[in-house]
Amino acid sequence: MRNEVVDYLLGVFAGASTLFLVGYFLLGESLSVAVIISVASFLILSTSFIFKYRKGTST
Repeated sequence: MRNEVVDYLLGVFAGASTLFLVGYFLLGESLSVAVIISVASFLILSTSFIFKYRKGTST
């Protein structure tokens, strides 16, 4: 189960990095806006997975 968590978090990190690159280079957003978007997406997806993981292990 631990490998699944690491794989998921790496996928979330890769997705957040992709959002940063798209926002900064393709959409022309400022650096701070691109960082905020990528950090927010990372935190939201990580939190949702943590709640899902905790719910699945408690039963």
